[in-house]
Formats: sequence, structure tokens, C-alpha cells
Amino acid sequence: MLEGIRMIVLLVSLFLCAWIDWKTERVSVPLLLLGGMTAVLLHLFAQEESVFYLMTGMSVGIVLLLYSLVTHESIGYGDGCLFVMTGLFLGFWENLVLLLLASVLAGIGAAVLLFFRKKKKKERIPFVPFVFTAYVLLLL
Repeated sequence: MLEGIRMIVLLVSLFLCAWIDWKTERVSVPLLLLGGMTAVLLHLFAQEESVFYLMTGMSVGIVLLLYSLVTHESIGYGDGCLFVMTGLFLGFWENLVLLLLASVLAGIGAAVLLFFRKKKKKERIPFVPFVFTAYVLLLL
């Protein structure tokens, strides 16, 4: 039952973050904090996962944050924070798969936008909608 609640909370959080990112090209930090706190509370309530599980899950996002710092935000800090939050729900391996699938989808999306001349090569595209889509595909 708690697994279903976790899936729904993450799905709704990702949908809201994707919508905001699509419209404003910003990631909602308060929404990420709310989602992250909910994940921790669900883990505490279920008493299924260890602190190690939570820490390793967050590591994907932490690596993205470090990469963002080193590359002067070639990937945004908000995207790194998003993967810290998703890591609290999914753990390391599922979070890594989510990142890889979202990256592939974003690459395909960027190629389509370039092909139809909707975006230029140096323009940014919102990443969170691809993360949401990747999560939906992983749920299927």
C-alpha cells in the first residue's frame, strides 16, 4: 500500500514540477522540498529502507549538482535538486535508470525541435517534462 502511495506522490510531484518547468523554465524548490519531506516521512512510517538507501538514492542528484557547479550550469541546479528528491523515492538504481531514460528522451526531443527549427542549437529546453515522461514509461 505504501509503495502505491509513494508512486502516486512522486508522479504528482513530477507532473507539477514538469508543468512549472515547461511554463517558466524554472524548477520549484518548495515543491521539491515538500516531495522530499514526504518521501522521508513515508520511509520512516514504513520502516522498510535504511538511511543508506536514502543517501545512495540522493547521490545521483548530488553528482548532478556537482556537475552543474563545475560546468557553470550546463544542467541546471534545479534538475540536480529534482534528482535528489526522486532518489529519496526510488533509490540509487531506479533513480539512475530514470536519469538515463530522461536523458535519451530529452536528446530525442531536442533533435525533433532542432529539425523543425523550433529551437536553436544553443537554446535550453526544460528537462523535467522528460523526467516525468520517463517515470511514466517506467511505471508501464
